[in-house]
Amino acid sequence: MQIIFKGDTIECLFDQKSQIIEISYFGNLTKSEDFREAANKSGSFAIANSITLWLLDQHNMNVHPKDLRWFYQEWQPNFDKAMPKSRKVAIIPAKNLFSEFYIKQQNQKLEGIGNFSVKYFSSKEEARKWLLSL
Repeated sequence: MQIIFKGDTIECLFDQKSQIIEISYFGNLTKSEDFREAANKSGSFAIANSITLWLLDQHNMNVHPKDLRWFYQEWQPNFDKAMPKSRKVAIIPAKNLFSEFYIKQQNQKLEGIGNFSVKYFSSKEEARKWLLSL
């Protein structure tokens, strides 16, 4: 696995064999600077390498609402413009109920207008299997 970004509360890896970007959260509170840098670095990596498969292990994600707003209102629209290819995103939901609810709500909106499909899983193995299916 290639390291794209490693912060105190987030790790972004790239599996060259499966061509999947995997982002995992850990710790009690996701640092704002980690969250934003991870989004920016993984997005730049995906664009530069035409990577369309994402596995987001958000089980331990606990992001401040202002950072979630930044992600969906600023980062995501810019990324969509730069990366028009269709993408698949597999998510292991956050145990933080606010984060899980907000993310699912925003993803439902984006799926209707965006160029990606999102599915939720309880394990990384299930998520990888779906990502690699046709």
